Amino acid sequence: MPYYNKEILTDGKNKPIPQQWSESGNEFRPFTGESDVQTGFSSGTQTVGTTAVELKAGSTALPARRKMLIRVVGNDAIYLGPSAAVTKTTGYPLLPGEPFSISLDPMYPVKWFAIAESNQTVKILECN
Repeated sequence: MPYYNKEILTDGKNKPIPQQWSESGNEFRPFTGESDVQTGFSSGTQTVGTTAVELKAGSTALPARRKMLIRVVGNDAIYLGPSAAVTKTTGYPLLPGEPFSISLDPMYPVKWFAIAESNQTVKILECN
């Protein structure tokens, strides 16, 4: 059942409490802090070349990912953007060795793409 068909959690006075949606449990759970957020992770290596590719640690993006960390281990920059139309001109440059971290809302998944002038190796860590 989708989250919008479930009742939100409330306190003793019927007031909403901080909560997060659990895809695996198909329910709202009380939000108690950042330690609750990172319940799983996926890490991997990807090649970014002259055609934009979606950044993900595995063959698919980690479900309900809340954070993505990226580091170029190649010898040239890559360029990041939220669509496959990213270019060197429109993308955010990420230099070799420079860490890049982005927080994501698992309720609204956003794909991140990268492009480069030549093949570059990228390390990716996704957390949910």
